[in-house]
Order: sequence, then C-alpha cells, then structure tokens
Amino acid sequence: MSPAYRTPSEAIRRRRAARSGAILLTGATGFLGSHLAIGLLRRGFRVIMMGRTARGMNAGQRVERLLDWLDAGALDKSRYTVVAGDLDRTGLGLDPRVHRRLQREVVEIVHCAAATNFGERYRDQVEAVNVEGLNRLLDFAAGGHCDFFHHMSTAYVAGIERGPCVEAIQAQNRFHNVYESSKHQGERLVEDRCADAGIRCNIFRPTIVYGDSRTGVTLRFNALYYPIKTAVLMKELFVKDLEGSRNTRAKQMGIEPLRGGLLRLPLRVETSADGEINIIPVDFFTRFTLDLVERVLEGGIFHVAAPKGQKIEAIVDHAKRYFGFRGVRCVTSDTFEHSPKSALERLFDKAIGMYKPYMSDPRRFPCQNGRRALGRRFPPCPDFDYGMFRRCMDFALAVQWGKNMLQPRGVGPGGSRSTRDGTAPA
Repeated sequence: MSPAYRTPSEAIRRRRAARSGAILLTGATGFLGSHLAIGLLRRGFRVIMMGRTARGMNAGQRVERLLDWLDAGALDKSRYTVVAGDLDRTGLGLDPRVHRRLQREVVEIVHCAAATNFGERYRDQVEAVNVEGLNRLLDFAAGGHCDFFHHMSTAYVAGIERGPCVEAIQAQNRFHNVYESSKHQGERLVEDRCADAGIRCNIFRPTIVYGDSRTGVTLRFNALYYPIKTAVLMKELFVKDLEGSRNTRAKQMGIEPLRGGLLRLPLRVETSADGEINIIPVDFFTRFTLDLVERVLEGGIFHVAAPKGQKIEAIVDHAKRYFGFRGVRCVTSDTFEHSPKSALERLFDKAIGMYKPYMSDPRRFPCQNGRRALGRRFPPCPDFDYGMFRRCMDFALAVQWGKNMLQPRGVGPGGSRSTRDGTAPA
C-alpha cells in the first residue's frame, strides 16, 4: 500500500517547472549549503535561507558576505531572503509571525545545517543539532505546507563495514565516531516523521567533498586536506629546527634537508590492500544533488560519491611531488609489528587520528539510485589527478589553510585582485 502523501507527484513536477513556492535552506553559510544556495538560485528557485547570528554578524550579513566572496555573480536578489533562526530553539527561534508566514510559503526544505565534530566529548553538542534540531525542523515541516524534505546526511552512516554499502536505511550500532551515529539517527527520524506527515523525502549521502575542480576554491580544510596540512606544518617546523641548531630534534628523527629545497621526512603512512578514500569535488556534489532535488518526485536515498575511490598511495605521491617531500611511503599495518613506529610517525598518527578510518576505507559507495533517477543526465565525476591536487593545494596555501578567507569582493586569496570566474561542494 503506497503512503498517503500530501501532494500528488505530478503537482510537484508542475510546481517545480514553474518555479513556484519557496525552498527553505538551512546551513546556507556552510560549505555544502552555500554552494547549494547558489545552485538553487541559478536554477531560478525562490530560496529562504535560515541562519544565526555569529562572529558579530547577523544571518543576512553572513550570507551576503559569503555569497560575495564566492563571486556568486549576478544572482537575482529578489529570489532569496534570509531569516534569523536557530535549530537549537523552540519554534526554530523564529519570530511567531515569521514562523506562520514561512509555514504557508515553504513547499520544500533542503536541510544542510549540521554539527560535524567527531570527538566523543562533543556527543551532546552533535546530537543536539543533528538529532534534536532536526526534529524541530521536522515539526516545522509537518505543521506547514511542506511536501518534500531533502536531508543532507553522509555516506558514512554505513558505520563499520566492508565492501559495497546499500542505499537504504539499515540497522547499525557500530560507528567510528559520534558524527556517523548521529547522522544514522537523523536518517531514521527523517524517514519516520516524513512518512507520518505525508511528506516525501530525499536523503543524500555525500562522501568527502573537497574544493571546486576548476578553481580549487573551498571553504573547509578538514578531511582530505588535514593530513596533508599536518605533514606540511611538520615540515615547516622541522626546517626551522634544522636551521636553528646543530643538535636538533629533527636530526634525531632522521629528518634532513636535501638539495633543491627538498626535505627527507622518514614517515610511513599506514594503509591497507583494500583501503581507499572516496572524494568528490564540490561542483560535482552540487550538480548531482540539485539534479536529484529537481527531478526526483517520489523520494529516495542517494549516495553522492565518486565511482572509484583514490588509493592513498596516489595522494601521497601527489604530495611528495608538490611539496618536495622525500622518504614518505605507504605501508600496511603489519609492517609496524616488526618495525615499531618512530616518534615522528606517532606524532603524525596522533594529529590525524580522527581521519584515519577515511584515509584507508574498505567501504564502497555505489550510486545506483542516482544513476537510475538521472539516466543520461548523471554527471561525470572529475578524476583527482595531479592537476586537481595542484589546484586544491595552490588555493589552500594562498589562503593559509583558511586563515586568510572571506576577503571583500574583488579581492582574491592572499589579498590579490581576484581573477576567479565566479564558478561556485557536501
């Protein structure tokens, strides 16, 4: 027996084609949310962005600053509004009159806001946003005219598994961290609450999202970037150490300068035979996700992933070539049974510990549902070759791994005049 939905699918199709009704977007000042906001606006949808006051700026100022920095171009500003709201508060922290108006106007919700901390000490904070805050947003959807809920989850709700992961909600109680477990809880909540309210839902499960494939531009430097950044900062620290003293800690660790500005860094990176990292550029993420938002009428669960993961060995080779590392190599875990980790390797492992499950991951994320839904429109995912790596690292260094971000319009990374083309993850 099919669910009793609020709105027939054909009516949703006509409404989307006419670009009538409003889409409420949460997380518009985040990495994935900001790109989806720009993408929705460029496709002609009317978007209401909900955000909080932070860093001395209200929600509207934060959105304007971010869209300006992303060179969003000639967006039709009459197609979007920004409202002050907060998932942590009753009624989403909305003014009661605004709350009532939005429940009349909003016909679809794209939910991107999330707490992404991995550490167990953040459990209460993460679940407050990813479960309790989500529940408040679903209250809002159930009490209004919303008939489609698009939920941004993660491929890693699969938990501790091996091999292909299915595009369905399954029982799981083993996770690498609180973020994975909270997102798993969130998916179950979305499925149950939407079914009860007669609201269709899409659940999107992106893997690791990095910068734009054409420009390297990103807003976040975690996941893919963090281990590389750690190695680079270690290199810089040890170079200073080598320059400053004869009896250095760097020398004790076997680190030594080489000709041509290179550095020998005797670092073994742990990997496994079946391990890889699944990474996608933010422009692929945006196109894939929005094509599904626009075309799927009955709802579904979708991996948003590369068709093939990257071996860590390839990324290590890119880093060695770009940064002038020598001595870095990938080994399997049994290597350390015969040759224990050095002080340098223990230091590196401690720094990147939270990301290790994703660097050599035995899970696979086929996009079968997306391929069926989009057919020939299924977008190609660019390869993460050395050229892609170079663009990403050029940008990361230009903004000092995020320290020098959000310059005014026309000023690009590092304070120079921007030459980016305005192209704009999740």
